[in-house]
Amino acid sequence: MAEAQAVAPGWITLPAAWLQSALLAVADLLARVLAGRMQPAVRRVVQPKAETAGLVARVRRTVLWFLPLLRPLLAYALTATVESVTRATFGAGEVIAFGKRVFLFLAARTLVREVLREGFLKLPGRFVLIPVAALCALGVLDDITARPDETVIALGSIRFSVLALICGVIAGALLFWPGAWSNRQSAGYIKAREELRPATREPAIGAAKFEMPHPRRVVELRTAPSA
Repeated sequence: MAEAQAVAPGWITLPAAWLQSALLAVADLLARVLAGRMQPAVRRVVQPKAETAGLVARVRRTVLWFLPLLRPLLAYALTATVESVTRATFGAGEVIAFGKRVFLFLAARTLVREVLREGFLKLPGRFVLIPVAALCALGVLDDITARPDETVIALGSIRFSVLALICGVIAGALLFWPGAWSNRQSAGYIKAREELRPATREPAIGAAKFEMPHPRRVVELRTAPSA
């Protein structure tokens, strides 16, 4: 944090910083133009017809959800290329590195706002992913995560840090999403097949879904009083 505060005033006064800022603007403009040309082409190739059904069509429609990420990811890739060339040529690229982290933050925000559609994923995305990406863009993520990494929780012979626990929860949520999506697609595909008889289709849907076991219900059988 102190290093960032010391470097920031130099970005305003140094001509090299002005050049890097101009390169950032060019990379952003080029990413905007490329994304504007690529998105319609990708949509024409990937998007199935409206009457098309089936698992492949559902996968292709899901791929289209990620099209909003094209522009920030293109800007990130172009900025990373410019940074490597600038560092190799001039030996400096702090402003471009900052811009690269900003584009990564914009990609994370776009992912949460426009791509994710599951409520249980939007919640950690809004309160975990976006703040982490913002701290990374400011260059203070390592300083903030140092304390949770040093805080250790001991449960008998098992020891783990608070940071490892947080990362595990986030990874679990991300791993759960493909499984839940696959179950929904399989169930919808089986249910949409009209040629299956209802007696065959419904058990297949139940087999395609993954459900946590529930405790058995105790049913009290009451016999009618004898006359």
